[in-house]
Amino acid sequence: MNGESPTKAVRVAIPRAEWIARSIALAIIIAGIVDPAITIARRVKPVISIVTADSLGNAAALGAVQQRLADRTTPVIGHVPGATAQVVVGSRLPAAVIGESIPSFVVSTGTTHRLHFETLDIPDIIPLDARTPVSARIAREPLVSASGPVADTTQALLELREDGMLLDRRTLSLAAGARTRQSLAYAPSRAGAHIVDVHLIDGPDTVQWTHPVLAREQRWNVLVFDPRPSWLSTFVRRALEQDIRFDVRSHIVTSTNVGRATARAAPSINTVERLSPLPDVLIVGAPDALTATDAAALERLLDTHGVSVVLLPDHLVSGGGLNTRAPALDALLGARGWHLLPPTRADTPRRISRETPAGSFANGTADSIQLLATSVGAPHTWPDDIEIVASTIAAGASGSARSATDTVPVIWRRARGRGELLVSSAFDTWRFRDAQRSTFEATWRDLVAHAARQRVPRLRVTPDRDGRGAIVQVDDQVDHVDATPPILTRLGSGDTATVRLLPTVLPGTWRAVWSTSAETPAAPPALLRASHGRDTVFIPIPIPVHAPGARSGGDTPHEQLLAWATHSGGQVVPLEALDSLAHLVMATVGERRDSSPWHPMRSGWWIVPLTLAFGTEWWLRRRRGSP
Repeated sequence: MNGESPTKAVRVAIPRAEWIARSIALAIIIAGIVDPAITIARRVKPVISIVTADSLGNAAALGAVQQRLADRTTPVIGHVPGATAQVVVGSRLPAAVIGESIPSFVVSTGTTHRLHFETLDIPDIIPLDARTPVSARIAREPLVSASGPVADTTQALLELREDGMLLDRRTLSLAAGARTRQSLAYAPSRAGAHIVDVHLIDGPDTVQWTHPVLAREQRWNVLVFDPRPSWLSTFVRRALEQDIRFDVRSHIVTSTNVGRATARAAPSINTVERLSPLPDVLIVGAPDALTATDAAALERLLDTHGVSVVLLPDHLVSGGGLNTRAPALDALLGARGWHLLPPTRADTPRRISRETPAGSFANGTADSIQLLATSVGAPHTWPDDIEIVASTIAAGASGSARSATDTVPVIWRRARGRGELLVSSAFDTWRFRDAQRSTFEATWRDLVAHAARQRVPRLRVTPDRDGRGAIVQVDDQVDHVDATPPILTRLGSGDTATVRLLPTVLPGTWRAVWSTSAETPAAPPALLRASHGRDTVFIPIPIPVHAPGARSGGDTPHEQLLAWATHSGGQVVPLEALDSLAHLVMATVGERRDSSPWHPMRSGWWIVPLTLAFGTEWWLRRRRGSP
């Protein structure tokens, strides 16, 4: 018992303060080894990117927007990757916002003269080694004061840019409430996909129209077939052969079972659909000599294969009479016989023209057509739904006071099935092809180029608006739908990948989906190349934005901005209602909280309490004489 007493006395003698200091030090060491994590949530202000296309002209508005948003958000002037939302200040979209998918608001500062695009005609696929006209119809809203309409004329600048590089520029003058059509020349710099921007610049205000295009090295395939020799077809063919945009092949039947043909030309119209690839345009000279079998073959090319067909009737026979017997041609056109227009009073050539550039036929053709002919025919019964390309004055109509009923269509076109039919009933325009008096060669080159662009293959590819997928369809209106899927390839800027096609419930329809990475707006867009049988098509993947670049003809700049902001989940806020911007932004993006793990023992400041605890425990032991 005496041996146990000293031990019990030592344990009772340890001071409580020394025991507490030692426990604190050991607890800190154990907590540091365990390293516990605590999840906490912090309120985070959303980051708002404020951008503008005119930083100098909108400097005051930028400062006002930043001041209004500073209390509840973190506003940053400039493009911020990963921003919660964005605010565009001004009357147009800067290039930095194209492709964004975050909520977007527009603080509209209005435009000075209210200019806007009504339509812009630009092909999706264009030839590489040629100039393609880009036609824009521009309108200016009327100015009205308290005393009535205001007569005012303003000058603006029209620019065409390819991937940001200026290619063509034109100055225009436009009165209030007026409209005009302007044409810009576009020659692509290289083969492949491009972003074409058309800018309408009016002082500090700019309206932008953006469209992806594909410049291809392959020329348009044109096949000329004459069932008998034709002067008109011959000179049209020679005009096309001098144009590098066309690869012209021909077959001319000179007599029964005798003809003159170039390489890779079909021996008959009935065998054209066996060619690979199919021609983009089939020009038929002297179609009055066609047989019923030939007419049926042309109907299949139009209805099923979507080939554009140009008919150049040549009804004249010896003695100046008109050969009215053309049953195959009449059946193809839906006409019932032909007649010659009476000669003019002075027995001079008739003038065939399209005098108004703003007419319905302005998609990629010359602004004017001026042809001369002495023999002009017309069917007794006009087909339905024709589009007049060029016309001549009827007999007896004066040149200054004629109306639409005083003109007779001479060059006209109509849709037929999936194809397009272009007809000219001026028989001897080739006789007056002098460049000083006529636009014969330029007119036929433009008309055939337009027909080639309208060629609709059986293979159709429809990309999604977000650029992440597409619907692929194969039309077969003859007997059945080929069950073999097409081959779809995605051509990007640096990579080429075959896209897998998944069948859908619809016959002849497949679905393609791929993943995309975030690309800058200035980067060339990807292309889709689809091949099936004799058809190969190239389709630019559209810019994934509903912006002023979208083809929404007739929208004013304010309406275009409103459509873009609404599509992204935001809205347009007038500059006068700027005080409500912060509330609208927070109502859209919501309260932001960031939850993250917190490791309290990883702080270096724990060395201080650990040192104090060990130091206190050591000092207390030394004080009571313990080692």
